[in-house]
Amino acid sequence: MPQQHRWLCVGLGAATVSVGAEAPDVMRAARRLEDTLWQRFVDQRTGNVRTRNSGGRSGRLEDTSLYGGILLAALVESAALDPSPRNAQRARQIAAGLFANAAAGEPGFVARGVEPEGGGFLGDPSVDQVTGLLYGLWRYSRSVLPSARERVAIRRLFEDVLKRLERDGFAILREDRSGVTTFGHLNRIQPTRAERLLAFLLGAYDVTGNEYWFELYETMRTERMAACRGYGRIEPWVLIQTAMSLDMLRRLEERHEVRTVYLAGLTECAECCRPFLDDYRQGLPNLTAKDSPELVRTVRNPVEAITVVLLAEGQTATAEVAGPLNDLLEAIPAPDIENSVSLCSLLWNCALFRRQRVAKESH
Repeated sequence: MPQQHRWLCVGLGAATVSVGAEAPDVMRAARRLEDTLWQRFVDQRTGNVRTRNSGGRSGRLEDTSLYGGILLAALVESAALDPSPRNAQRARQIAAGLFANAAAGEPGFVARGVEPEGGGFLGDPSVDQVTGLLYGLWRYSRSVLPSARERVAIRRLFEDVLKRLERDGFAILREDRSGVTTFGHLNRIQPTRAERLLAFLLGAYDVTGNEYWFELYETMRTERMAACRGYGRIEPWVLIQTAMSLDMLRRLEERHEVRTVYLAGLTECAECCRPFLDDYRQGLPNLTAKDSPELVRTVRNPVEAITVVLLAEGQTATAEVAGPLNDLLEAIPAPDIENSVSLCSLLWNCALFRRQRVAKESH
């Protein structure tokens, strides 16, 4: 590790927090929500969180790496609040599913998801899938949960993924390298891509200790930092992934002038998401389709807008998001929805909200 650079990893689960009597309604709702996910969407054989319960392989495994990473981040937060054997076991189960996705093809290839018992995997990995998988495992690596063997596996996984990306010019290619995958242009110097590549590189350095990834991060940072802003009115279902990357960068980068740029980008993402916080009010009571395009605007966008605001604003955001969060927890028919993605993000919201409330009340 270069002597002049020290790394901040604040609030990533290394310490436990006394919950006390905070937000009991959110705690109860989070338990019910987590149980619903485990009963209906988590494949006990693979550790994959299925996107849907039907629709063939492409439906079941569409966003498994992305939302498996989000679910793992939620479980890391929950385990920090409540270091119970159940929380630890469930986090390890989802981590195992992410390891399986990264072992489905050749080294460094991130599958969208795997089928049980040798049933193959769904390829065409996008930048979204790589973002979720690396962020989730990075959060896991910074907690007390992984075994020594898992820590070795995480280091190897980051090395393999970054080596493959570098070899392919930082584009995400199909397994046979016949072309760039859908949404695989990680190498573009533009918002929603620049911050992700920088996060992957800096995260790889943090996890592996390999100075090569820091040196490459420094080389690529110069021309990409200006693109870590300008998010306009991009919808929250995209900005949640951008916010995850910026969160990773602002936690790992100690230099004030650099960290300030990432924090400003994260704050901008929150501002872009605020108009979506109330989108559920008119649509949710009339939502009849359990798995439809309407779910994005009615449920997924406001849920993930809350996530971005909490990631960006921390303790100062709990009062702002409390109303929408409680409304969504009460109104979303979790046992009936056939798409898990909003439920994973909603569970993360519960954990972030509870932890921020505890931190706020302890000051």
